[in-house]
Amino acid sequence: MKAKTGFICVVLVLTSILIACGPPAVEELNIYKRENRFPCPENFKSTAAWVTFEWNGRPLEFKGEQYGYGSGFLADRSKGLFYSNRHVTTSFDSLGEDGHKIFFNCRVYNAVVARVAPWVDASVFRITDSFDWSDFPAPDPITEEKIKIGDKVFVEGLHPHPYDVRQKDAARGLNYPLIPIYKDYYRFVGTGVDVYKEIVHEGFEGTVKELAVQAEVESDDPPHTRELKRQNVFYDVIEIDNEHLFSFGGLSGSAVKNKKGEVVGIVTIESKKYENWKTVYQTILITPVSAIEDLQRFVKEAR
Repeated sequence: MKAKTGFICVVLVLTSILIACGPPAVEELNIYKRENRFPCPENFKSTAAWVTFEWNGRPLEFKGEQYGYGSGFLADRSKGLFYSNRHVTTSFDSLGEDGHKIFFNCRVYNAVVARVAPWVDASVFRITDSFDWSDFPAPDPITEEKIKIGDKVFVEGLHPHPYDVRQKDAARGLNYPLIPIYKDYYRFVGTGVDVYKEIVHEGFEGTVKELAVQAEVESDDPPHTRELKRQNVFYDVIEIDNEHLFSFGGLSGSAVKNKKGEVVGIVTIESKKYENWKTVYQTILITPVSAIEDLQRFVKEAR
């Protein structure tokens, strides 16, 4: 019995040594996760950020579909502050530390909600990791002018595009910069997201169609717990000049700028219609900057 017990102990020790000396785990081989960065096009600079919620190092999923992602844009570079929607950042605190990632100019950061607007679908979040703000671009200025019906505006943000949409975009001459976060940072392989969906730096023009329209905003809680919540606020409507091929979902929190490059609003809700037996995505409702004056004051006064 003693000899058998000794043999078992030797086997266990050898097994432990082999495991310790075996090949490193896939996550350890992922240089992007080790160094908190992601691949970017050469000389890529943008004020836009992409936000995603994680569980065990993976984007959150519900019944095979991802949720809990959106956009933001730089508010103050030395303070690491960003504007976004409240419905984009609502789950930040519920997932605990490291439960959400901010992808910004080739680097990955953790962040927390810094301030939420009391009556509108807007918020400010802050980077909590150390960062070198000297390499950040200057934030886009906030407009002091009121937008008018007929004004041309421009939307810019990071957005997951399915593979077939990327092919159709290219055929239409819309060559958005590809940012392989899914493929290289999250390592989705095989028949997964990397084949059919990837992040692009998307931008498109629109025209202001209506002002002060009231609408409902959907929270970004898990799909099985979502509720429509009416906000006591009015939105401005822009109509995209070119038909968008699929949902604007994920661009929530993106900046909307005027022809001077000044921020006039935040992408908040999409409005879709049906034509010829298909869904047409051509209209976005935005939270006007005039509705987030308290957040602007917070950004200026924050330390």
